[in-house]
Amino acid sequence: MHRVMIELLVKQFPAHADLFAGWITPPMNPDDPDDPVSPNAVFGTGGPFNTDMASAVQRIEGSPGTFDGDDAIGMFIETTWRPFPNVPRRREPDRASGIHNYLHGRFTGASVDLDMGNPEVNIHNQRFWRLHGWIERNWSIYRTVTGRSDDDPRYKAAIDEARHHMMHMAPMAVRPEAARVKVPPEITQSFSSTLFGG
Repeated sequence: MHRVMIELLVKQFPAHADLFAGWITPPMNPDDPDDPVSPNAVFGTGGPFNTDMASAVQRIEGSPGTFDGDDAIGMFIETTWRPFPNVPRRREPDRASGIHNYLHGRFTGASVDLDMGNPEVNIHNQRFWRLHGWIERNWSIYRTVTGRSDDDPRYKAAIDEARHHMMHMAPMAVRPEAARVKVPPEITQSFSSTLFGG
């Protein structure tokens, strides 16, 4: 879904593709001038960057070929949750997994420009696009270094399913008045129709 989201937006707004390019690497300094961290960030993600998450960044950026498939890298990046039918709260024991959720939490809190834990305002949140652009770029690098083809039938089917789902889901509530980080008006005005098919 995230890959399709970035693909649709870059295609619709090529002049603004840089907005979706993402971080070169996630900022680890909590006082980063472009991406300061709130002391109120959830789950203890404020302050110094978690060392397990720093090792996750190093593996994703430096050794992408160590992941065994798209699902393996995707789950490692996305979350620590690994539910089984009879074990819905099962977690991944690898403490380096879940950088996506960690970074969402790190930029969630009252004093952050925009709350990355609030999907109602993420559409206007530059950090949201920096995070997902970084994931997109590193997933693409992973697929290149492991020789995976975008013509693979299973991959194409998965992407087509995500595209179909995104284009046919109900538009989410978007509250532009809540945004303090502004994006160009032409993006704000047509965002829902781009992502959700009208």
